[in-house]
Amino acid sequence: MSLSRPHPVRPLEVGRVLARTFGVLRRAWMVIVPVAILLEWAPNAAQSYLVQSMGDRYGGGPYGLAGLSLAWWMIFPLADMAVVVAALAVLNGQRPRFLPVLLGGAVLFPAAVGLDLLQNLVGLAEPWLLVGVRSDVTSLATAVIEIIYGLASAALLLPSLAAAAQERLGLRRALVRTAALTDGNRLRIAALAGLFLFLEMVITPVIRDMVVALFGVSPSSVAIAYLPHALIFCFASASQATLYWELVRLRDGAAPGEVDAIFG
Repeated sequence: MSLSRPHPVRPLEVGRVLARTFGVLRRAWMVIVPVAILLEWAPNAAQSYLVQSMGDRYGGGPYGLAGLSLAWWMIFPLADMAVVVAALAVLNGQRPRFLPVLLGGAVLFPAAVGLDLLQNLVGLAEPWLLVGVRSDVTSLATAVIEIIYGLASAALLLPSLAAAAQERLGLRRALVRTAALTDGNRLRIAALAGLFLFLEMVITPVIRDMVVALFGVSPSSVAIAYLPHALIFCFASASQATLYWELVRLRDGAAPGEVDAIFG
């Protein structure tokens, strides 16, 4: 008796994910952009201004600065999950609303912290590892490690927040589900993540430096300098939902909403 091999998963179309993400943002920007402004842009701009204006006084030293950076980062999973919840609402044929989206992000916050922590581990560890030894060489080395780790973790975990939100999964089950969904398409997912890393690590720092160089360090200039970062955050976070949607369609033969319609 011969057993047939499983049918291979169809390749992910990155262009389709990007196009669907633009469509989601067109329909939900009035919710997603305010979430990003409140929970991503404002904390980042405030922390950057404090660091640039106060210097070593901010945090009381390198370890204090690293601790404050970690404290500020704890807001990020809430913002990330809230945008994912809003994008999933659109994909499910619903109209997202600001307060329910924030509530959804808060309910799923524990899973979001764990999943985002796994994807940002190197970046969060960097301030602690480089205390007292920061130089151009060490900064370049950690940037390279961060890029490699970011691509590898994204290839495995990028749709995990959306899986947790759509299917109401805890951390462990979300990891198992995501491993199944990404299997066979991880190089393409890494390519998608590479686009966002390029925008975040190359384009936005150049824009920030140009704005600060032209207008100096002030609350308004730092706020303007961080706007591109917030817009990229909107697109990157929403793409997690559309990526999940496409991966489910490729693996299960139908998107989550279509499955519910068939068996509902």
